[in-house]
Amino acid sequence: MTTTLDFRQVNPALREKYDLAGLIHRWSPLSDLFTGRDVTPGTLLATGLCNADLARAYEDTLRAAAAVDVSEWVVTPADTVFSYFGRLATLGEADQLRDPVIGRPSIGFNAVIGIGSLLHFLRSNLKQSPFDRQDHRRGQISHFLLQDPTSVLEAMDMWFGPGSVGLLSEDERAATLEAITGCLSVEARKQYLAWWHEAGGDTRRFRSFWWKHYVSGMRRVEREVRALSPSQGVRRGVDAYEELFDRLQIGHGVLEILAWAERMYEQLTITANQLAKSAGYQNWQQMWTTAPTPWTSPEALLAEYRVTTERVIATLMEGGFIPPAPEDFAYSIELTPPEDRAAIPIAALHFPPFEAEGVRSALFVVTPPGDDMQLWRQHFYAMATTAAHEIVGHAWGGGLAPHRVPVEAILSHLTALPVMEGVAFTMELALMTSPGFEPTKYQMLAVLQGRLWRAARVIAEIKYHCGDELLPQIVDEYRERSQISPEMAQRDMRRAAQSIFEFMAYYLGASGIQNAGRHFEGGWKQALARIQNETAGMIPPHVYLQALGLLDDPRQFDWLCDEDIAVQVCRELFPPDSTS
Repeated sequence: MTTTLDFRQVNPALREKYDLAGLIHRWSPLSDLFTGRDVTPGTLLATGLCNADLARAYEDTLRAAAAVDVSEWVVTPADTVFSYFGRLATLGEADQLRDPVIGRPSIGFNAVIGIGSLLHFLRSNLKQSPFDRQDHRRGQISHFLLQDPTSVLEAMDMWFGPGSVGLLSEDERAATLEAITGCLSVEARKQYLAWWHEAGGDTRRFRSFWWKHYVSGMRRVEREVRALSPSQGVRRGVDAYEELFDRLQIGHGVLEILAWAERMYEQLTITANQLAKSAGYQNWQQMWTTAPTPWTSPEALLAEYRVTTERVIATLMEGGFIPPAPEDFAYSIELTPPEDRAAIPIAALHFPPFEAEGVRSALFVVTPPGDDMQLWRQHFYAMATTAAHEIVGHAWGGGLAPHRVPVEAILSHLTALPVMEGVAFTMELALMTSPGFEPTKYQMLAVLQGRLWRAARVIAEIKYHCGDELLPQIVDEYRERSQISPEMAQRDMRRAAQSIFEFMAYYLGASGIQNAGRHFEGGWKQALARIQNETAGMIPPHVYLQALGLLDDPRQFDWLCDEDIAVQVCRELFPPDSTS
């Protein structure tokens, strides 16, 4: 009988056992800032991540914090925060520092340390639960910053903006943003404004809109990435992956993962083609691009999504894959605003920046495809599984997280991404195999296409960063493998060229959830239900299994499945000789 683990109760002994901070980032003392350990100015200085002035500023902040009575405060006094960030931003050198994880110059990295200090101060002094919604949001700020320090300005606005928990006045807030902007290079500002322009936004609306694009996967795109050729050093190479995998305690080599992804793609292709032929098509690509499509209005599309989502939630809740929604969580489904549709061609889930009336509300937006028949197909045949993925997987996870997981367990977007996406993708198959749900072959193909697409992402990312094939050729191969639009393929590959691992994390995470099932009597379904119910889909399977005592070393965990469970499910639901 396996143990049930409540991650809200992570104690020092258990934390030491599987060393969450050490697993996620090996670069002390930043990990310590987010796990409540004491960090002295001396240890901060010893890392080489800051200069003596910054260390003294940190010491001044700690001294000021110790002298302040915060028993009646919800957040730290404005003057302490403002004086620290204002002084911090004048110290300079931020552009000369390098992010130890992603290896490239970090803009505003000093400010990341400052926000870390602020979070540490808050958790150490506030007389409130460290797992409430406000603290969870601070944790989100911290782990997004650690993953992408270019978010400093947005995070500052999120922290001090209207409706946030901050106490700064408008003047103080503006001065703080101006001070931090002052320590960023002109080139850095150009890059981040270029991303916003490319995402289809208005820079005047940047700070109220950025969260939507971040959470929905619209990652920051630097204009320079498009212009750089492979000879200019964009590609990271095998060594960068090996270093990152060592930090994440993933016991596989990047070329091993590439070979595995290619095998999985071939498996999925054979299965999808068999399914297509049983439905009267020559291959899966023909079925995907020529299947009959209902033509309807945007209002009818929205109504269908709402009804379908309610049915999907009820089905998966009855199956034990999610608990009832917490009282402080809600979701809604709306049409994507017209001004956002260029950035969100199909659909997207996000949590608005600030909670309204104590409720953490997820918003799922659906984009009417206009006259694009392929997007109409994707809406109709993937509607139920999209609801399982986005609402039951991601939205429910976001609603559960403040009640299930301590902030220090979610330090990095890179560690959370594989399990979040793995849970969401596996939830699609949980729906497909649920009693009472009778999927069509078109719905099955939608699941297979989603997996083909994500396997193609792994192949494309690794070929780009670890090979010498020209980028346009990789983009063409990726588009053909996934059957997505040329525009989406271009955007995806710019995202893959900008960083490593994030692109491959989707499919690798799904395989990890599947293989975690080897440790449970109920297989992948039990693993999925437990990871979602107990960790809100935030704790990677290798860490989760070690915490349960089912794995001695996270590096022993096998992330690479032998056969994609989508292949198994398709074979069970639609045997190869099926013509129905």
